[in-house]
Amino acid sequence: MYQGEPQATVLRKLVDGELVAQCNIADMGKVDVRAMSTLGKFQQDLVTGLGDNFGRIALAQEYEDKRGYKVYKVILDGMVDDLSLRWIYHLITDTDGTQSIVVFVVEAAMLDQFANTDDVLLETYRMGR
Repeated sequence: MYQGEPQATVLRKLVDGELVAQCNIADMGKVDVRAMSTLGKFQQDLVTGLGDNFGRIALAQEYEDKRGYKVYKVILDGMVDDLSLRWIYHLITDTDGTQSIVVFVVEAAMLDQFANTDDVLLETYRMGR
């Protein structure tokens, strides 16, 4: 863990002392599950947020995991200065409407070392109560 606060946590993955990825986890509060954002709206908000750094959407999917959490996963590629990056966003909603956002930022050159770190971490992730 790199940094932790009551509503947000920052994790970093290092391999042989080299930064592979950063993960930001934030509690987003509670929403009415009947009126929550769509995958399309979530994608558009992410693209808008990245602004000129946005390059392309590599993946956008919606699924329910084995715990019953609704997950929007959006992978975006882009550039910051001369650095090619991949942003992997997971908006997770529990059955009661509690939401968290989990974001991984990976330098494109480190994608092999990153592998499926997001999937492995999210298999054990539990919503805060």
